[in-house]
Amino acid sequence: MDLTLIAVVGATLLVSGGLMFNGFLLLPRQMERAYREAYLALALAVEAKETAAKGHCERVTDLACRMAALARLPRRSAILLEHAALLHDIGKAGVHASILNKAGPLTLEEQAEMDRHAEYGVQMLTATKQHLRKMGYTMEQIQKTEMLATTQHQSLRQIAEIIGCHHDTIKAMPDMPVEARILAVADAYDRMVTGRSYREPRSVFDTLQYLEDRPEVYDPEAVRLLRQALETRRSASN
Repeated sequence: MDLTLIAVVGATLLVSGGLMFNGFLLLPRQMERAYREAYLALALAVEAKETAAKGHCERVTDLACRMAALARLPRRSAILLEHAALLHDIGKAGVHASILNKAGPLTLEEQAEMDRHAEYGVQMLTATKQHLRKMGYTMEQIQKTEMLATTQHQSLRQIAEIIGCHHDTIKAMPDMPVEARILAVADAYDRMVTGRSYREPRSVFDTLQYLEDRPEVYDPEAVRLLRQALETRRSASN
């Protein structure tokens, strides 16, 4: 587990800081695209461990972005949500593939390990200097990275916060950020309609009904945005 965490943290931090070493500084929009592409590559690499999850991070990201647009979130919030959606399952790098791909229901111990994937993801994204040093960066390089990439390091911490609480319930965390509320609904919807090796998929109708019937778990406004996003996506495809 620790080696996996360090490897994924290292890759994430290389994206956050390595782009800017040696005077190479991208323009803001170029940086956004670079981060998105790198985060997607990282997510897909982790997603490859779970056969039934293929395409999950991209579908969740698409839904979350549509919901953010409908909610008219500020641009920075929308970008944070997009990046959090791409990275929301990277903690599964720390979950054994035998659990991720098990046919049939999980045991209590296996479910507990599966439930820790969000915690693992937070650990990956909140690591800082310690792992840069382990990767061989000098203090001068680390300081330069911190100076040039401060905004993105702050963003990673905010992304970690969104990922860390999107599995919490509204009842348990009434002050949950709107980005986490949207991500929770988009993530739950896609997991339910696509199913997993250990759980059969639900119909779209049943999934929406399930989400709407649990306002103490899923934010009703986020569920409304989900319905609207699905309708606009369907209209656009016709």
